[in-house]
Amino acid sequence: MVAIMAMVSLFSCEKEANGEEPIGGWEKMKWEKVSYTTENFQGATYYKVPKEGGTYTFKCTNYPAFIINGVMVVDLGYGTNNQTYYFPQEDDPHKLECEAVTVNVENQVVTVTIAPQSENPSRIITLTVTYGSVSGSFSFIQEF
Repeated sequence: MVAIMAMVSLFSCEKEANGEEPIGGWEKMKWEKVSYTTENFQGATYYKVPKEGGTYTFKCTNYPAFIINGVMVVDLGYGTNNQTYYFPQEDDPHKLECEAVTVNVENQVVTVTIAPQSENPSRIITLTVTYGSVSGSFSFIQEF
């Protein structure tokens, strides 16, 4: 474990391509390009999810593994935005499951499966993953 952390510190403190030091000495997470449909909503970009749900896979290209920090689900209904937070399983920070979403992390890949939406208002689901002091997030919008 110490050897892995030493290797990460050696490689994570390299300068960015523009010559600037990474924030906190950690390079931001980089992800393989995906071709999922996106939608702009209230000034932010989200992956668009049909009401039937779907599965989305993302691969980190510059860190060997990471853990789930948490998921926030916001129900966008009738003048209220109910926010609910979910956290990974206590004994396994690579798995998270709730009624809206299932998340699994295996090495550099995170798989997000969003459940069908049948009776609730539209919702926004934001997943955050971390590796050391660096984090990445994915936001999805699912309309009813």
